[in-house]
Parts: sequence; C-alpha cells; structure tokens
Amino acid sequence: APRAGRKLALTGDTAPSSAVVEVVRSADVLVHEATFLEDEQERARETMHSTALDAALAALEADVGLLALTHLKGAPFGPAGSMPFAQSYAAASGEDLHGLDFFRAFWLFQLGVIYHGWRRFNGGSEPWYTWERLATLLHQSLAGLR
Repeated sequence: APRAGRKLALTGDTAPSSAVVEVVRSADVLVHEATFLEDEQERARETMHSTALDAALAALEADVGLLALTHLKGAPFGPAGSMPFAQSYAAASGEDLHGLDFFRAFWLFQLGVIYHGWRRFNGGSEPWYTWERLATLLHQSLAGLR
C-alpha cells in the first residue's frame, strides 16, 4: 500500500506573518529562521526576521509536528557552547545541547559559501569576517570532529 506523503515547510528570512502560518499549517516539519533571541525583538522587526519565540509560536499556531530552527544568530566563531541559542536552550531546559561541534563545523562551511556570494554581489568587499579567519576556524572545527 502506498505510504502517505509528508509535508516539509521551509521559510527564508521572514518576520512573523499570518500568511506563513497558513502555508505551513499541519506540516510534519517546519524549518523556520530564528535569527534573533527575544531580547533583540526590536532588531528582528527592523530587519524583517523572526526570533526563536516567533518561530515557536508560528509552529504551535500552525500545528506542525517538528520545528527545526535555522539562521541562528551567534556566529560560530567562539566555542560551540557559547553560541547564544545554545546558552538560551541550556538556561530554559537545564540541559546542554549535544552535537554542537558538528553543527558549528557545518555552519562555518555555510559561511564559506556565503562569503563568496557576498563578495560577488558587494563589489568584492569582504563580509563581517575574513576568509583567513573562517578557513582557520573551519579547519580547527573539522579536526575536532575526528
């Protein structure tokens, strides 16, 4: 017998929106950006982004099965456990997040891809980080995964 389909919903950078809630309604998985934490809600609104709480509320209202946050603030330039979202999770749950070293390496890799796009579309200027710093951190991060 055929298996029932699954619904995966993916948002890009977005401020909270009732339209998003309707589109993602009843999704099995919602991948939602959460660039900011609650203490930066004003900045989130100015830049048309969501906070982690905004994403959680959208997921609850839309009755999704699983919420996966992406575009998390707190670039992975320091230790994995020092990223703001990891600290917020630990404070709220009383537990540390696991697998952050892999997550950090993946995030650094993504920043490498973003770096080249940034330079291409911004007249060759570097983003807020240098290629050398990124390469060093990625190398260190990958070495730590062995």
